[in-house]
Amino acid sequence: MKALQPTRQGMSIIVACWEIFDKMINRDGEPHHRVRVAYFRVTGDRLVPVYCWNGNSSECVSLNGGSPMVAASFTFDAVKGCVARAVSNSGETRWIQNAETADKDPGDPFFFFDATEHEKLKSMVVVPVRLEDDAARYDVVSIDTDREGYFNAAKRGEALEHIIENMAHRLQLEKEMERLHNGGRHGG
Repeated sequence: MKALQPTRQGMSIIVACWEIFDKMINRDGEPHHRVRVAYFRVTGDRLVPVYCWNGNSSECVSLNGGSPMVAASFTFDAVKGCVARAVSNSGETRWIQNAETADKDPGDPFFFFDATEHEKLKSMVVVPVRLEDDAARYDVVSIDTDREGYFNAAKRGEALEHIIENMAHRLQLEKEMERLHNGGRHGG
């Protein structure tokens, strides 16, 4: 089982997803845009970042160095939750075409975690991923970019649906391998 390395395989899936979106977002002859993909797993009373990639680092998402308010927004009992938590609870994809507009909308669960995100995060999609049939909440995949208006359901919905569905099947396999690797105990 150790030879299968489910953690390495899970990370490879996220990197492959990043490569697909990097190619979709960054067309030849256009300015280069930042792309980040993150997979969050439901663990107890919160969402925990398991894998992420931005083309340079697998540590591009962390709740440890942020403010206590940011970390709390990933817990299911917090007063103010982030968009990933909203998607985990509802099971519905959230398309954020314009992050500035979403941040100003009091009815939208999206908010910037800090002032630096205004330049780095212009558009985002957060997708529910059901890896366990009986789970009350969904794991989530978030993909964001500094390319304004990129994530638009009308333009990108079908392609995203196919990519995420494929990725979910592969992540489920790796989660099962991790569970077997841990002696049958739930891996996360």
